[in-house]
Amino acid sequence: MSDFGAREYGVRLFLLGPTTPKLWAWDVWREVVPVLTPLFDSPRGRTTVRMSQEEVADDRSPNQRGVRFGPLGWNPKSHMKWTHASPVTSAQSGDWEFVCASAWAPSAGTCEREGRPPDGFLAIKNELCDGMTLHDCKFSQSLLIAVAKDRLGEDTTAWTEFAVSIGSVLSLRIETKWSPDFYENAIGDWEAFGAPYKLGNYHKEVLSPNILLGDWQTF
Repeated sequence: MSDFGAREYGVRLFLLGPTTPKLWAWDVWREVVPVLTPLFDSPRGRTTVRMSQEEVADDRSPNQRGVRFGPLGWNPKSHMKWTHASPVTSAQSGDWEFVCASAWAPSAGTCEREGRPPDGFLAIKNELCDGMTLHDCKFSQSLLIAVAKDRLGEDTTAWTEFAVSIGSVLSLRIETKWSPDFYENAIGDWEAFGAPYKLGNYHKEVLSPNILLGDWQTF
């Protein structure tokens, strides 16, 4: 049986408040990286990062084009290429709009060739890209981390401290298979969405596990 339908994962979802500093800002991300790096050090190959950002005109017109970063890995040089206001991007990132990003450990290509899901997966989403504003949303960004249970420590205190450090207003956890429905509803499908939210205007709902599909629990 393929590991895609069998391997179990511990998933953590952090919803960050409307005024919380952005994860994709260099000063924020460089503090997050050391905490996450052990989870994304796969013996099967290098971790790669997928990125979606847009170059926005000064008048914020709908004529936007994607920013091209080239191949990105999980290393200082790559982190500085895509984060905003880094030593590399300080001159141009003011015109970028972050959409979403993901990290695969090992790369998605390696997982496909091996027929095995990743050891670790991460997804960041700018929730304001869905038309919300800071004035009408309960959270403005999300961070989802999925790590195979055989690699995930159960130090609840460490996860709680991490949630506080990044400004999470709701922290949730669930244990699930990578593809519980045999190649459908896979964790990797959340790459562009951040989490399996229920239909409806979940940004305005009371922040609780009820905005998500599945048996999510707070921690």
